[in-house]
Amino acid sequence: MEDLTIAPVWIRLYSLLIEFWDDQILVDIGNTLGTFVKSSEQMKVGRYTTYARICIYLDLSKPIPESIKLQWRDEKWIQALDYEQIPF
Repeated sequence: MEDLTIAPVWIRLYSLLIEFWDDQILVDIGNTLGTFVKSSEQMKVGRYTTYARICIYLDLSKPIPESIKLQWRDEKWIQALDYEQIPF
């Protein structure tokens, strides 16, 4: 029997500053949480405008973060993470 603790998970980043909708910044955010896989194609073409959407490989054996700390210039804030269908 295999122990599958790493799974691909989609995350929605609601109200993310437009400056963070850069491919490399989204990769950095994803790699902070797990291992970045890709960002949503619909997001790239402007279909989603209220949230950015990324897919990461997430270690489900560890606590799943509810938010991430971000900084833009002199501003710091907590970005909430909305996970889609986490496989338990």
